Amino acid sequence: MRPLLPLVLFLALAGCKRSEPNPPEELLSRLKAGLAAREKKLVSFGYEGTTVQGDERAEFAFAFRAPKKMRAELVTSGLTFVFDGRQFTQWDPGSRLLQRIDLGKASPEAAALFLHQYFSPFVPEGWRTPLLGGRLSASQTPEGQVRVSAVTGEGLEAVEVTYLFAQPGFDFVGKTVREGGSARVERTHCEEALGLCFPIRVQETIAGAPAATTELRNVVVNGPLAPEVFELEPPPGARVETRRLDEL
Repeated sequence: MRPLLPLVLFLALAGCKRSEPNPPEELLSRLKAGLAAREKKLVSFGYEGTTVQGDERAEFAFAFRAPKKMRAELVTSGLTFVFDGRQFTQWDPGSRLLQRIDLGKASPEAAALFLHQYFSPFVPEGWRTPLLGGRLSASQTPEGQVRVSAVTGEGLEAVEVTYLFAQPGFDFVGKTVREGGSARVERTHCEEALGLCFPIRVQETIAGAPAATTELRNVVVNGPLAPEVFELEPPPGARVETRRLDEL
């Protein structure tokens, strides 16, 4: 169901020669520090949204509170996912089944992958910090944006993802997967007090053709969220199953 301080070009006093731009290593260092600082500013957020792809339309609601609590709900079906920091709960009104999955003893990597599969469709990049792995390189575009390339795998199995971030808030602008799809932010919600902007309209493409469009509304950043938001008790008559992640 996802963020470099601006580089300043100046004329050197001696001979009025233009200085060399900061090396890629320094750009990457600033980017990583900027993403970490951005994440610390984001305590909680919530919104409602709509994703349209072809003739299909999905209405949803999402809430997050740091460090890891999340709740996502598909409005039409009522299918709901909740993570309280340790336990993942899924409620399916159609089957009247409530499933609880304990992630407490799972490895951090296994738990993160499991949660990503369920919650990432509800969270456009720019709200979550991208996982920049593999071989990284960075450069600055003529517009002053920071371009980061992440390559994983080797040879024919290599996958390259290119991200764009706007300075100075490290706001996500878009990404492209080589020989794959892309995502582009078309409209943002900005929080002046935080100095950050977040995507509220994202257009995705596959092989250059328009695919899914996601629009968010009723956005609240760092607002109060009651603890009950991240609790999900079985309704009357529900069947309950409890398992550990390693039992799936």
